[in-house]
This record gives sequence, C-alpha cells and structure tokens, in this order.
Amino acid sequence: MNGLRTISKSVVLFGLLFPFLASSVSSSSEETTINFSGTVKSGGNYLHVINKDIFFELKATKAGWEMAVRSKDRPKENLARLTPPVNDVDQLAIELKNGEVPQKSREFVFSPKVGEVIQGHLESNPVSEEEVERVRHDGHGILEMTNLQLGKLNSPHPSIDEMSFDVRISFRPN
Repeated sequence: MNGLRTISKSVVLFGLLFPFLASSVSSSSEETTINFSGTVKSGGNYLHVINKDIFFELKATKAGWEMAVRSKDRPKENLARLTPPVNDVDQLAIELKNGEVPQKSREFVFSPKVGEVIQGHLESNPVSEEEVERVRHDGHGILEMTNLQLGKLNSPHPSIDEMSFDVRISFRPN
C-alpha cells in the first residue's frame, strides 16, 4: 500500500505541474471511456489513474516500456497480460525491432478478474479465445504513439529516447 501512496502522490504532483495533460471521461450505464495523453522519456515510467481501483502504467525496460493495467490491491499483477499478440508483435512491449517500432497503435484488453478468476497462460495453460473475450468485455483500450524520438540506431542496443502517446480506455464500472 505504501508504494501506491507514493505513486498517487507522484500522479497528483504530475497533474498539478502538467494540467494540460488532463484526461477526459465519458460514461454510460454500460461502459466508461477515459482519454488521456502523455510523454515518457527513456528509462522513465508513466502512470495514469483510471479510477479508484485501477491505473495504467508504462514501466521502463532496457529496450523501451511494458504497458500494464494494474489494480491498487494487486499492483504486481498486470491485468492486461492476456492481450494477444498481433502479427507476432507483443502488444504490451513497446520497443524497437530492427530499428523500428513494429506498430504505432497498440490494442490491449484487461480485467480485474485476471489472476483471480481468469488465470490465462500460466505454465502449461494457453489462453483461450473465451478468456480473451471475457477480459475484453470488462476492459479494452488502445495506445497510439503520436511522436517518437529514436536514440542512436547504429548502437548495439538501439532505443527510443522519448515517446508521446494518446490512450483511450473503455471499461465496465464495478
């Protein structure tokens, strides 16, 4: 819980310093949609609170970022981990392949049931289409990369120096 308090304080401070990055929210009895934009630099993390229970995260990796949706109650569980690859591209791993980002648009699915009711591809259990559809029913989103600043492409480990993006997330309220 302390980690989430620290994250929450950082998000509040981030929102105060950068009010132009505020999100827009629309809601119906069936589904809530939230839109937000941001920028992240190499080695840095990005976090956006979706509601009182879940948050969106871009977590820095050696090669770029891992996209995740997490619960405040289970912050280590990626609720989007059942997102299927598209054209052999892991939708949650944002990194260069052969000096390019394979897809500038990344769709993902998530559910608070992942890791509890829906286990997915743990050990020898492959993800079924039914599980993916159950997860998609609870929440789905898309990250659109709007601007990329690439590092030295001729280095042994080419990287993305900075990425700007727009995110649209739709989910069913509890």
